[in-house]
Amino acid sequence: MAQLIRKLAFADIQIHKPIDYSIFDRSGNLILRKGFVVSMPGFAEKLVERGYFIGVSEAGDLPSAKEIKARVIRRPAEQTSVFIEMASFVEAIARIHRIILSPPSNLANVEELMRSRAQQLVGFIQHDPDAVLAALYLQQHGQDLRANKHVLGAAVCYMLASQICQNDTALDSLLCAALTRDLALYHFDKGLGAQKGLGELEQLAVWEHTSTAVKLLQKHGIQDKQWLLHVYEHHEQPNGRGYPLAKTREETHELSLLLGLADAYAGMTIANKWRPGIYPANTLKELYLQKDSKYLESHIGLLIKKLTRFPAGTVVALQSGEIGVVKNTNYTRKSPMVYSIIDEKGFPRSEPTPRDTLNTKYEIKGCISPERCKTALLAIKRIWM
Repeated sequence: MAQLIRKLAFADIQIHKPIDYSIFDRSGNLILRKGFVVSMPGFAEKLVERGYFIGVSEAGDLPSAKEIKARVIRRPAEQTSVFIEMASFVEAIARIHRIILSPPSNLANVEELMRSRAQQLVGFIQHDPDAVLAALYLQQHGQDLRANKHVLGAAVCYMLASQICQNDTALDSLLCAALTRDLALYHFDKGLGAQKGLGELEQLAVWEHTSTAVKLLQKHGIQDKQWLLHVYEHHEQPNGRGYPLAKTREETHELSLLLGLADAYAGMTIANKWRPGIYPANTLKELYLQKDSKYLESHIGLLIKKLTRFPAGTVVALQSGEIGVVKNTNYTRKSPMVYSIIDEKGFPRSEPTPRDTLNTKYEIKGCISPERCKTALLAIKRIWM
């Protein structure tokens, strides 16, 4: 009998793209195999209406929620490369966002979908946090950048929050908030085109986007007060100059302030239609300069300690003339381990080659754009295989 994970949801099926899991009926009979491409309009709705399940292997009865978390949500991080999995994860979050931005429907349980994805992200982070950071930074091309920003901010937020909060329920609410915090900004991605400045109405909409996101979530049945609070407050600042209510440090939930910092890191690092992303190292420097005004100094310190000077995925130029990628921060070292992906003559390597940056020959000269590494994408992926 197939191992059933949970009931099939509309967000699990994207028209004209392979499905991520096989689909079974309640008895474990195979309905559609993983990789099947649904192309017929209305077919996905029929599958959901019939109450089918998604499954991954031969097993026993329908597992409990605890077993799902242990056996299924965390398993992909152990079986396949987290770096590779992140591209599909971003697409899955983008699909859920589209559902939330659409009129409410009984075909999708938004809270269940988002909480399951949040736990999946926790599994990825616990298995290989550096691969998560690197994938989200290096695989921006071809991705939904708004969804990518949501996921990067959520990942960073969880990495920091888990150091100061041991309450799993609170962390789950915070992670769901991080994955849905800027839903109302999708309008600007599509509507402003090449326009760089915002008119008065657009500025007002940006100012109100946290409250708009809360209303969208409530329409889809989200009642978790902490989830909604973090979405609403994540642009407040300790100095009382944030929005929408200009709350002070004492009036704002600490985890909301932490989410605001993670959001800023992701917003600066991920590219948008008007500018390329800022190098992670430079982003950290800019955020540090705003400690105890826009962001708490303790949070900034935690961010820099966790990500280090050169976060995983940072593309760097070496003294040898090679171009490399930071694989892991290796917190016990003074300098990160880097893998060379382009040799000193400018040719992409077929296999990444480790370089000890404590060696003067391979010292880091500076950061460069990931755009320089498109020809070495295969070598980059092999770093985290």
